[in-house]
Amino acid sequence: MLRFSRAFRQVALRLPDTHDELIGRISMRQPVRNWRLSMCRLALDFGEERGWTLTGSTFDDYQLSSLEYIRIFDHAFYYRKHRLPIAIVSHPYDLQSQKMKDRVISDMKDNGFDIEFPKQASWWYPEYTTMTVITRCSHD
Repeated sequence: MLRFSRAFRQVALRLPDTHDELIGRISMRQPVRNWRLSMCRLALDFGEERGWTLTGSTFDDYQLSSLEYIRIFDHAFYYRKHRLPIAIVSHPYDLQSQKMKDRVISDMKDNGFDIEFPKQASWWYPEYTTMTVITRCSHD
C-alpha cells in the first residue's frame, strides 16, 4: 500500500489537473513524484465524493466485517468515516473479465460485503487493473 503523509496529501490537493489529466499522467508514468501526487489526488477525490477520509493506517476485511480474512486486495487504499473503517478500494490485475467479476461479487456478497466496479479508470495502472470498491453490506 502506498502511504501518503499528511503534507503529501496537502500538496496533492493543490493539483489543478482534471480527472482525465491525472489519469493521463499516471498512464504515461511521468516522474515518480508527479505520478504519486496524481494518484494521491485521485484517491482523495474519490473518497471525498463519498464522504470518506483516505487514511494512512491499514485495515483488512476482518476489521471491515468481522469475518475471516479473504485476500483479494491488491494496491489497496483504505477509507474511514467517523474514524471507523468504511471501505477498501482495491486495484487488482485479474478482474478484467465479467465472469471473474461475477465470481468475486458472489463470493463477497456471501461473506457480507458489497462490491462495486466504478466506471472511472483505476488510478493504479489504468489499462491493467480494475478499481474495486469493497464495503460492508450495512454501510450508510
